Amino acid sequence: KCYYKRGCLPNNVNMVALSGETRYGYASVLTSQVKQRLSNGIFLLFVKTHKGCKYVYTYPDTGLQVPIENECGTIYALISPSKTNRLGLDHFAFILTPKGILPTSYNSTDNYIKQNCNKVNQNTEINTNVNGMTCGEWIRRWGNADYWYSN
Repeated sequence: KCYYKRGCLPNNVNMVALSGETRYGYASVLTSQVKQRLSNGIFLLFVKTHKGCKYVYTYPDTGLQVPIENECGTIYALISPSKTNRLGLDHFAFILTPKGILPTSYNSTDNYIKQNCNKVNQNTEINTNVNGMTCGEWIRRWGNADYWYSN
């Protein structure tokens, strides 16, 4: 257990969209979030829960605010932490809900899942670096990782 200490995760780790764009770095959360490295090498980062499982998300690139319900917190899983972690390949996000732990976008349409789990970024409307974030739900929904082999 690393809790708030450095050392669990290699320095200068970036999260990269499935299409290759750097989405963000983890430098700012190395000491501010609870984290744990499992004996099999998988790294978990726990993002604080939201009071009442409700909050308003603000898209950083557009400022659009969207009310979110039934999301109590987030767990990020890095399968093989390295300096570059691709969403949907090395890095997956899971939402803590009142009904259990589910992949990000568990309540989205099939079209949205497919649009945002694609090596060629197809989402030009909001936050163009999210592709890969819905791949955990793709795997749960369709039982495969075919998105990685297409295109």
